[in-house]
Amino acid sequence: RERGSRYRGRWVTMRRELTALLLMCCSVAPLAGREVDDTVREDIELRRIAFGSCSKPKLEQRLWKSIAEQDPQLWLWTGDAVYLDQDGPQHLAPAYAMQKEKEEYKRFLASGVMVEGVYDDHDMGINDAGGSLWHKEESKQAFLDFLGVPAAGEGGRARRERRGAYSCHTYGR
Repeated sequence: RERGSRYRGRWVTMRRELTALLLMCCSVAPLAGREVDDTVREDIELRRIAFGSCSKPKLEQRLWKSIAEQDPQLWLWTGDAVYLDQDGPQHLAPAYAMQKEKEEYKRFLASGVMVEGVYDDHDMGINDAGGSLWHKEESKQAFLDFLGVPAAGEGGRARRERRGAYSCHTYGR
């Protein structure tokens, strides 16, 4: 086996996943007549985007330093920002607070990186939690709080009131 081929395989997989993610992001165009959180930032040309998922706040998180060294302008949480594995909305805020209090993550955020994302099953509470989860709305609101999305009365109304946690952002000209 050629040295490094393991990483090339991962890169191909990551390229496919990123392509799929970008296509999903672009698929909101048909919603043009609906209210969406369009963020238009012509002053920022994104050149470096980092993304990841499956964070376990109870564990050491040395990876944030390596990610920060790549100087990303945008970090995308692509699901499972926390591994909760406990049912009930009372567990959500403490789990996200634990992630935000990790020194490595705090330093990463202090670098000025913008943070966005979508939630997944563990962000709702338990593995493979589906759309029938009884506290789905509370889970969404806790995730949006974690991302720093403004409250409904402060500019985040569309994203906080519609189904799902998607949003649309445009950068550059």
